Amino acid sequence: MRMLTRISLGLAAACLAACTNMSGSNPLEVLGRKINLGLATEVPFLVPARNADAAALRSLTIVSSGQPLTQEVGGEVEALLLKLKIQEKDYYEKLKHGDPIPIAQLSENNLDEMGRRHATAGVVGLSRARTGSSVSTSREERTVCATNKTGKCPKDQQVQRTVSCRTTQASASVHARVFRMSDRKTIFVDTLTANTSQHVCDGDNYTEALTAQQLEAQAAGQLAKLVAQSVAPSFELRPLDLKAADAKVPPARLADFNAALNFAKAKRLDEACTRFGELYDDLKESAALTYNMGFCEESRGDLLRASQSYRRASELNGGPDLAIDDHLRQVELQLRQSPAGALPAMNGGGTLPNLDAKSTGKRVALVIGNARYEVKALTNPVNDAQLMTSKLKRMGFDVTHAENVNGARLGSLVNDFSARSKRADVALFFYAGHAIQADGDNLLMPVDNKKMQSIEDVREQGGLPLGLLLAKLDAAGARARLVILDACRNNPLPATSRAIGVGDGLSALPKPASGSLIAFSTEPGRTAEDGVGKNSLFTKALANLITTPGMPVEQVFKRVREDVIRDSNNKQRPTEANSLAGDLILVPAK
Repeated sequence: MRMLTRISLGLAAACLAACTNMSGSNPLEVLGRKINLGLATEVPFLVPARNADAAALRSLTIVSSGQPLTQEVGGEVEALLLKLKIQEKDYYEKLKHGDPIPIAQLSENNLDEMGRRHATAGVVGLSRARTGSSVSTSREERTVCATNKTGKCPKDQQVQRTVSCRTTQASASVHARVFRMSDRKTIFVDTLTANTSQHVCDGDNYTEALTAQQLEAQAAGQLAKLVAQSVAPSFELRPLDLKAADAKVPPARLADFNAALNFAKAKRLDEACTRFGELYDDLKESAALTYNMGFCEESRGDLLRASQSYRRASELNGGPDLAIDDHLRQVELQLRQSPAGALPAMNGGGTLPNLDAKSTGKRVALVIGNARYEVKALTNPVNDAQLMTSKLKRMGFDVTHAENVNGARLGSLVNDFSARSKRADVALFFYAGHAIQADGDNLLMPVDNKKMQSIEDVREQGGLPLGLLLAKLDAAGARARLVILDACRNNPLPATSRAIGVGDGLSALPKPASGSLIAFSTEPGRTAEDGVGKNSLFTKALANLITTPGMPVEQVFKRVREDVIRDSNNKQRPTEANSLAGDLILVPAK
């Protein structure tokens, strides 16, 4: 049996750009900006999995067929994923290596049985593994020293000779399948292949020629890492590559900017990024700060937002910049290579059947009310958010309440909420404010919308894609996820935007991930009234009914729909997209 070389999932440093050391003392002017030279601090970066559905599973059983190679690869994959459970992040609740199944191909019945036996959310099945190699020969013209002199060869002794060369290529492949227990479905299936090669010519004394078997063993080791990267995120140490403040950061804010840099140097990147986010609310014209925001988003694995921030930083910079250009190129390459892995899973499903969330379970909520828009301000969203916050707190929710949120803060609030939602019984997101649709994409709008003239402006200036929000909540792994949008008001963009596909209201969604319910204040493509009183019709009805003892949430929203239809004279009809498994009762019966 081959011995596979252990692979460190999180300790390989990958330098993406020329790196700035914040602790250096000798500044050098490069392209009009000052940087400090020296060895850079390394900080952890989240690398999204290539398959987002599999990455949402929080417990796995690794099962291999009876082939020796699948057992070796399976054991190595388990070792790699254990680093996510123990070292890099507390990601997995359980990891098991099931007994080998002595068949050539694992069936869904086999995987289902193994998942139930080990009580895990998913099963990774490995089968049909094989290795192979080939050798080809060629001849090359080389410049050599006529006297076989070591070291530098004088020009008058250099001659051209034809040498024989040998290229050895080796590969290892395995058929991988991920079976999700929540809905008994295969969510990932592929034959993964790793390749290695070596080219050696006569006279290459500095290169040790490897045998085909040795190269096959190398390929098998790479194969285990490829499987792990396909089904789970990973963490890598990468150089800290933040920028010092530029001229757009006023002297009064330099201390705050430098304090954030000091947190980053101390390897407290989360705290540094939080402080950069607070500064960004007022300093959006700073190329350095915008770039630092992109670096923070990239480190969190939020590649879409990182790409947007790097592009904006490049525009603000007004010219080429080595760090900005390198990071933008790397992020967009990752997005092209693995678009599904750019986001957490959209269809994970760890929800348990017959869920009855009692008041003792962990409940978290994020409530946002956006009313004070720079263009087309609204009346009631802040009142709606305050009413919902009051109700949810009385129901035992740990609530983060925010009002009149700009683009920079909107993203950070959602990131913080998804982190708080980890292993929660219920995670609830409520939003009241402007939202728009374009080509099936729904975006929640921040209040700083004065410069937003198109859907591209909304995306680039902090608009929150609904799909991104759902993906983050799904990946966080709460047992039940409720997203409530009192957001189908009029489109605040210029009328010309309608000619390019931007419309009023929100677009319909496909069935959400298992364990989710998404509630809209009105039908797809329709607008809702801001409200003639203190609150909107939808929020008023929801607040009255959500605390009803013993009522499942599906029944709550059915009653809300009835009340809103009646009070609006049939002009407004709330809708839901529901994939909850079992009854979710927020207030137990008395």
